[in-house]
Amino acid sequence: MVINAIVFLLMVPLSPNGDSMHALVRWMGVTPNMWFLEAPFFPFWQLASYGFMHDTSSLQHLLFNMLGLYFFGTMVERAVGAKRFAIAYFGAMFAGGLAHVITGWFGHGSIPALGASGAVLGVLLMAAVMQPNARVIFIIFPMTLKTLVMIVVGMDAFALLVAFRDGGSDGVAHWVHLGGAAFGYFWARKGLIHVDWSDRWQRKRQVVHQAKEQDAALHMDELLIKIQKEGISSLSDKERAFLKKMSERGK
Repeated sequence: MVINAIVFLLMVPLSPNGDSMHALVRWMGVTPNMWFLEAPFFPFWQLASYGFMHDTSSLQHLLFNMLGLYFFGTMVERAVGAKRFAIAYFGAMFAGGLAHVITGWFGHGSIPALGASGAVLGVLLMAAVMQPNARVIFIIFPMTLKTLVMIVVGMDAFALLVAFRDGGSDGVAHWVHLGGAAFGYFWARKGLIHVDWSDRWQRKRQVVHQAKEQDAALHMDELLIKIQKEGISSLSDKERAFLKKMSERGK
């Protein structure tokens, strides 16, 4: 939330300068035609940078996203911990950005996507899957999280259909929203949100390291047997280098 607010304040002075703002948004927002025209040098940074940028002409865009992140993000983070929440949040952000890139093939590929909406919707879906009957207030109406999700996602889907019917775009990156929401649903529904990915990665690295150590020890035994039978002169340059490496490790 702090980073989003800081980036917004830094962007405000550029607002009067249309060319500078346009260039910044094109390079740091998710701009599909950049992915098509610059291939294979894809602007992967956009999948992260766009999620911290908001339209400076609409403060409510930032406020609504940050309010959603605060209320629903707190709910999810409390259940799974900060580390797992961060992975899930950025996963939803990346998924929303990719959805915008992919659908850009079919039109409006020059329109950049900005904002944390996809990531926040992903968090909302995670919260709804984990606590579907939790009570919330939507505007002034009390309802369950499950109902709120159906309304929010339904509004995005309906707006997208209207845009298709009219053959244009309403200026809202609906595919970013739906991509983030789809990721959030999948991540929570499959229980992946509860997985400690960093711990799993560390354990995998440890297993690989142990396997390499065992292979090295076995190779060392084979070389010692060879030296005993044929003498050290029978070793190849590669085998000598291996022995030297192992002896230096033992010091």
